[in-house]
Amino acid sequence: MHAVYQFQSSNNQVAGGRIKEYTQNLCWDLAGSPPGPAAVGTAVVLNSCLASGTPSQSWIYRADLTIQYGGN
Repeated sequence: MHAVYQFQSSNNQVAGGRIKEYTQNLCWDLAGSPPGPAAVGTAVVLNSCLASGTPSQSWIYRADLTIQYGGN
């Protein structure tokens, strides 16, 4: 999977949220991971978008230009 996202922000960390696939109602999801820190190697999959704030679909765009799981 490859995607390009453009963000504009004046701070070092963009508030988290869902990452939605452009053409369908699919979002990045940690494959049913329970709330809390995700285990290393947990698969990121596309699942139907759930309510905003659902832990398995919460992500943070970091100052070092990486995306981090934010559903802890």
